[in-house]
Amino acid sequence: MPLQRNATLILALSICISSLAQDPEVLNSLTVPEGFTVELAASSDFTSYPMFMAFDDQGRLFIAESTGKDLSGKEMAAEPECQILRLEDTDGDGVYDTRTIFATELSLPMGVLWHQGSLFVASPPDFLRFDDNDGDGISDHREVLLTGWNVFNTASLHGPFLGPDGRLYLTHGRHGYKIETKEGEILEGLAARIWRCWPDGTGLERFAGGGFDNPVELTFTPGGEMIGTMTYFTDPRHGKRDALLHFVQGGVYPKPHDAVKEFIRTSPDFMPVMTEFSRIAPSGLERFRSSGFGAEYQGSLFSAQFNPHRVQRHKLIREGATFRTEDEDFLTSSYPDFYPTDILEDADGSLLVSDTGAWYVDACPISRVAKPQIKGAIYRIRKTSTTPHSDPWGNKIDWTSRTTQQLIEDLDDSRVRVQDRALQGLIAQCETAVPLLAEALKAKAEPQVRLLALTGLRQVIGEGRKAAILDALKDDSLDVRLKAIQAAGDSLDPQALQVLYALLPKGSSAELREVFTTLAKYPDPSVTGKTLTVLNNLETPADPFLEHAIIYTLIQQKNSDELFAALSASDSNNIVRCAALIALDQIDNADLQAQHTIPLLSSNNPYLRRTGLWVSSHHPDWADEVLAHLERELRAPTFAASGGTVQVLHAYMDSSKCRELIGDLLNDTESSPDLTRFLLEIVGNTTLERLPDNWNNGIEQSLESTDSTVRWHALDLIRTRGLDQFDTGLDTIISDDSESDLFRLTALSARAARLDTYTEAQYNYLLDQLTREDAPTMRQSAARLLSATELGKVRKNILASDYLPNADALLTISILDLFQGESDEALGITLVAGLQANGSFADFVNVGQLQSVFAKFSENVQQKAKALHTQLEHADAELIERFTRLEPNMDRGDVGRGRRIFFGEAAACSTCHPIGNEGGNFGPDLTTIGLVRSGHDLLEAIMFPSSSFVPDFTPYIVETTDDEVYIGIIARESAEGIVLKTGVGEERYIPRSMIAAMTTSPTSIMPEGLDSGMTDDELLDLMSFLRSLNDSQWLLPKDE
Repeated sequence: MPLQRNATLILALSICISSLAQDPEVLNSLTVPEGFTVELAASSDFTSYPMFMAFDDQGRLFIAESTGKDLSGKEMAAEPECQILRLEDTDGDGVYDTRTIFATELSLPMGVLWHQGSLFVASPPDFLRFDDNDGDGISDHREVLLTGWNVFNTASLHGPFLGPDGRLYLTHGRHGYKIETKEGEILEGLAARIWRCWPDGTGLERFAGGGFDNPVELTFTPGGEMIGTMTYFTDPRHGKRDALLHFVQGGVYPKPHDAVKEFIRTSPDFMPVMTEFSRIAPSGLERFRSSGFGAEYQGSLFSAQFNPHRVQRHKLIREGATFRTEDEDFLTSSYPDFYPTDILEDADGSLLVSDTGAWYVDACPISRVAKPQIKGAIYRIRKTSTTPHSDPWGNKIDWTSRTTQQLIEDLDDSRVRVQDRALQGLIAQCETAVPLLAEALKAKAEPQVRLLALTGLRQVIGEGRKAAILDALKDDSLDVRLKAIQAAGDSLDPQALQVLYALLPKGSSAELREVFTTLAKYPDPSVTGKTLTVLNNLETPADPFLEHAIIYTLIQQKNSDELFAALSASDSNNIVRCAALIALDQIDNADLQAQHTIPLLSSNNPYLRRTGLWVSSHHPDWADEVLAHLERELRAPTFAASGGTVQVLHAYMDSSKCRELIGDLLNDTESSPDLTRFLLEIVGNTTLERLPDNWNNGIEQSLESTDSTVRWHALDLIRTRGLDQFDTGLDTIISDDSESDLFRLTALSARAARLDTYTEAQYNYLLDQLTREDAPTMRQSAARLLSATELGKVRKNILASDYLPNADALLTISILDLFQGESDEALGITLVAGLQANGSFADFVNVGQLQSVFAKFSENVQQKAKALHTQLEHADAELIERFTRLEPNMDRGDVGRGRRIFFGEAAACSTCHPIGNEGGNFGPDLTTIGLVRSGHDLLEAIMFPSSSFVPDFTPYIVETTDDEVYIGIIARESAEGIVLKTGVGEERYIPRSMIAAMTTSPTSIMPEGLDSGMTDDELLDLMSFLRSLNDSQWLLPKDE
């Protein structure tokens, strides 16, 4: 059904509002801390739709620009029209005054880096290098260094970022890749990854990754540790979705996804998240290096956050082998179409912020109305009390004649960009620079000089280099020692190995993490023994980051004999046994057997038992031995469900022993309710298309259980899986007045798909539920069920004449669905009369729906229905008028009253939407919605629900091979099938083999017209409550 009405209305509103979008208005909306100012560095006339930025070594700014077209990532790749700009500030006033188009015909350039005289660009599916050989500001050489990263949307290739090892790092979302490296190797997979290679494209390798959706930007600490922005470490819930991550080599990060099977794993758990955010869509990330904002800001991270229209400062604090952050807003905007995408420190100690404008729609989780007339700009944040250097970039220095000694002295310059230029000059001198770099490292100069010298030594070869790195392992500075440990891993110097071993008993957690990461690379047989000794001295499991590094080392060393000995040794502690077992499980051809693991399953130590179950789940061939042990536990009176047991049972589902065990336990009358519920959940999540007969017997027994929770689990399973063996039992429940109404309606929902029509008793029961004012969920369920079967002309006539005149939004849409494809003239006339009598129908129905319903009626009926279109036109005008009247007054509402409306029965918002741990789970999580959506967008979403869909809540129409049609959102999916949420508390499992067609629906799962049931004051109260929801306020008092 075309969304003609919504599209027209939203377009009219966006044109009206965006006509106000001017750079000065955006500038006036920006707020920064006291003592700072914001100014315009490049207006929208100078740069349009800027996304990512980078400086060259002279301070010229390169900007990756979008076209502003509303295209998907794939479409942009097919029609590459984006470009790279080069801007210059020739008079040094902070405003760019010269503009050159440096490169054109790019797909979606999501990262730029100037390095060694070239511009490197991520333009998926390609990683590109551009050169300007004649110096005219326009690229005259373009080279595809590597290609093969799949393009989906902006969750694609980003970067590159210069690492402290001289390699270029890239990020790529979870959309697949197939890349042929320079060396001829094929790298293929699906998971999100952090990549790295040398500047010429050689040495491409996967550094870390996981099941998350979109890693964006990376930065490095002084100690060489990698921090990055990303989205979707979890599906949105409890106000969480996005994060800052501390990436380590070999780390596997959340969220759960089939793609994580590609990784070597060091734990049943994913690597921890460093800083949790809500749906903020973090993008650009910068570590502030200079003292331009004062000493308290030096070393802080700044992130550009798209959805909440802000830049945050993150104070990085060491905690064990990783970090935590203290976060605060640094720049905020009240302008609804200010969307920051990148942040960059300038040489003068100011910060540049790119505002990409309002063009982006594809996969955007906020307002989905493209406004390409709002083109964005570049803004500059300054500290008012700071006087910048007259030559911050060192452009007055004659770099071509700079001696090695002078370059060494420049490393101690107060200007960070002069330091950078000096370092690159030293690296370019190769072995000539090694003696002086080594001397600078030994001279105990300022820490940043030693750090820069060490960075230089990592990237050159020459006499004295290894000795200098060896000395740096004993440096007073932790950051220097961390970098030196990493440098030892570059050369694998045998002499450094003993120094690394010496750090093991006394090093900090961060040092030990880096030591083990480096030891993983050493081809030395002593490494495994040293690693196991460290583990055996631990009294409790290590910090997760240190534990990962230790087990990663054991896996990389592949010393199976020592690991088997450690697993069985009587003097091995539990930590050693777990680590050895995990490593043996992950090492190819280690010949790990069930008898090595089963003893751990009986352990009273939860760490051992969980590890044993997790490893067992990777070996379906162990099913008979492992299940024999688990059966005793499952039958025990003290049975308690665990995630490890779930993993094992699902992993062994192809085993007849597993299926028999589940069936036997389901049919065993001695099984506890806890065990039965556990088993029903296992059955509900299985991917088997046909359930075994003994399972069905157990399900039937559960449906008749005296335990109400077991009955509910069984009924939900029958409905979700669409099982038809239990129709007799369902009919009994439906007709039983002693059952609760919710249970009866759920049973009818499970039965409806296989009914030709409702019995008179069933039909009348549904009509009774439609009139219940005390139970909105029941009304909604009954309304949906009305359209689940063919009712016949008499019943349709009754609904149109008696119920439609007073129907609310959900019932109106359900009744209209009943008339789809109908052509009986008398029914058509009754339908027109019913709609005309419903004074609010135009609030719930759009033109496309009306046209579809009346499409097969006679000309006479369609003529009568034309009057309904007039009502729709009036309703459209009134809706626009109400929107424009309410939007400027959103501050008038009351938060407390709005909360009661949200959780009340009339609006029933909480029936679908969760806030914290309250509410339903059918619609998007609103826990922090006030943080990521403007008041305009929230009001638009309520009044025009089908104008945009939140990603992950796109409605789908699924047609099956047995001619059933289901509409809902995808709750879960696998290679075998999908689980579709079709309503509040309703799910349907559909095997992929039974899906004939699956298309997106243009109609939101949220009904139109919900705002019509509220007065202006009530809607403003609700808006105030929604706008108040942020990270710290999601549980507001229930009373004023």
